[in-house]
Amino acid sequence: HCDRQPAGERPHRSRRRCAVHLGRTRCGNVGRLNEGAIVGDISKGKAKKLVKKYLSDWEAADVPTFEYISPSNPAEMKLAVVNRDESVQSIVQIGNLIDLEPGHPDIVKVSLMNQVLGGGSQGRLYKNIREDKGYTYGAYSSYSTDELVGEFSASASVRNEVTDSALAQFFYELNRIRTEPIDEADLQMQMLQAIWLLN
Repeated sequence: HCDRQPAGERPHRSRRRCAVHLGRTRCGNVGRLNEGAIVGDISKGKAKKLVKKYLSDWEAADVPTFEYISPSNPAEMKLAVVNRDESVQSIVQIGNLIDLEPGHPDIVKVSLMNQVLGGGSQGRLYKNIREDKGYTYGAYSSYSTDELVGEFSASASVRNEVTDSALAQFFYELNRIRTEPIDEADLQMQMLQAIWLLN
C-alpha cells in the first residue's frame, strides 16, 4: 500500500497515509503504550499532551504474521558484468549465502577462517592480490550473521587491465581455504591477532 502514491495526492499526505497503515498493521498488538521516544523541538509537557490526545485510545488488535522463504544459493556460479567505459578500476565483488545465525556454534571457526582468508592486511587475499601481484590497494573478505540467512563476501577494486587476473587469484584463494589445511604457524598467528583485536 505504500509504494504507490494515489493520483493527485501530495507526497507528504502519501507518506502520512503509509505511516498510519504500517502503524495499524504492524503495531496493533501493542495495546497500551508503555514506552516511547519523542525527538524534536518540543517540551515534555506538550509531548505528554499530544501522546494522551492521539494515543490514549490505542486498542490492541491482531497483527499479521509473515513467513519468509529462505533463499538458496544458485546451483551454478553466476557472473554479472556492468561495463563503464570511463572507469579506470573494476570493483570485484564475490558473494555467497551462508547458514549462520547469531550464536551459531561454528561462528568462532568462521571468524578465524575469515581472518586467515581476508580479514585484514595479514590475510591471504591481501598478501596475494596486493603485496605479491600488486593488482589493488587492498583485498578483503567478510561475513555476516542473520536470523534468516547470513552472507559471505570477498572484494577488491583493481585496475581494469588485471580484472581477469585478480578474479583468478580470488578463486585460487577461495578454493585453497576450502581444500587445504591451514598451516599451524599461520593459524596460531591469526588466533593471537583475533585475541588482540578483542582486547
